[in-house]
Amino acid sequence: MHASGTFRVRISSAEPSDLGREAGLGRIAIDKLWSGDIKGSSKGEMLTGNTAATGSMAYAALELVTATVGGKSGSFYLLHRATMMQSDPGTAVLEISVVPNSGTGQLAGLTGELHLHTSGEHEYDFVYQLPQSPENGRRNCPACIQLPEGYQMADKNVAGTEGVAKIKELTKDIHIAMLTTVSDDGSLHARPMATESADFDGTLWFITRIESGKVEEIRDDSHVLVSYEQPKDGVYLSLQGRAGIVRDRATIKQHWYKGADGWFKDGSDDPAAALIQVKITGGEYWQNSSSGVVRLGKLALASVLGADKVNVSDEGRITL
Repeated sequence: MHASGTFRVRISSAEPSDLGREAGLGRIAIDKLWSGDIKGSSKGEMLTGNTAATGSMAYAALELVTATVGGKSGSFYLLHRATMMQSDPGTAVLEISVVPNSGTGQLAGLTGELHLHTSGEHEYDFVYQLPQSPENGRRNCPACIQLPEGYQMADKNVAGTEGVAKIKELTKDIHIAMLTTVSDDGSLHARPMATESADFDGTLWFITRIESGKVEEIRDDSHVLVSYEQPKDGVYLSLQGRAGIVRDRATIKQHWYKGADGWFKDGSDDPAAALIQVKITGGEYWQNSSSGVVRLGKLALASVLGADKVNVSDEGRITL
């Protein structure tokens, strides 16, 4: 299978570790928005190195892509490896491939290689394969990439008020969500949206401009997907729901937050301001049950005591 399109990337310098600094390594944060056959976002980090004497350069990077690929949604890791000699740029090598067994959701079992082109903007070609059936590959914990023998994820499904509480717990420290709508041609369109879930009661609220394209898409098809991620804590959440547009001024004021003033001249009284109301019907979550150090300790303990399996992460379905 083949996917192509463009992406926008924002990079920023980050402080390397003390050992990395001693080794002369540079550290760069990566933030991308994908469009085309891949729709979504990715975040990651790059390590760079070069030798002043010979002019050779190299970088390695890892980024988590949360997106739809060919209409299938999920997440996966991309691994970058690049080398180049300044004296002979023609010898440059760049390899970008999917980390084995890192695919989640409908992208479980994904394999492939990504090729980049630059012609005024960043273009990509993604040659990939997916198993015939989602059951060919079990959904994985994205934060773990691949679970070694002896590790497993505990299935913990929740419903009703317990499901509402679980969503509040997972999203309390996440302030950006990806909202995916259905375009008029049936393709999926995802974009980042500011979100606050402290008062979540089964409904999510997003501030929008009434003339935006997503408003028309929701009016044509109310099915939406809302996804959250917090990689440092190993939290990933995908929610399904039905969306609607609300223009009642009192309701807009109730769900207004100060950061939105920068987008609307008259704040919550701006006639262009509206709300997207998403009534959540269900979803799936993945959550590390302990820190990385504790997970390694559990595996070591299991090997000593002879335990067959060690739970290092939770996953489950949410029904509201």
